[in-house]
Amino acid sequence: SYGLVTITVQGNSGLRVRADKILLFYLLDSLISACFEKKDSGELCFSFEMSEGFIKFALSDSRMHLTKEQQAQLFYADNVKMDEHENVLRGSQYLVAKQIIREHDERLGHVGCRIYAEEDRVVFTLPKK
Repeated sequence: SYGLVTITVQGNSGLRVRADKILLFYLLDSLISACFEKKDSGELCFSFEMSEGFIKFALSDSRMHLTKEQQAQLFYADNVKMDEHENVLRGSQYLVAKQIIREHDERLGHVGCRIYAEEDRVVFTLPKK
């Protein structure tokens, strides 16, 4: 059984991002679905703000407590594990999210896009429109 999750959104609603709409949808879907793999109650906060020509997005999860080592490894294939009990691949959402940011940075010409983890949140940047 799953616990109650409270979701809040914080930020300036007037901000516009320059991004591929479909890839942005998959990026958000990947990060949010990773949060909902946890079964305990908690709080999610999706925030965004301007930061040096980019919009900095953060998805905070009160149930996430990553060590420095886990933060460094979160977006790599070594973090992906098969959950044999539920027959589900866990951790692949972060790998997908990193690839989407890489696509924006390298292939779509939006140089400077980043994604990284902190103790209780995942942060990514996309250029402002």
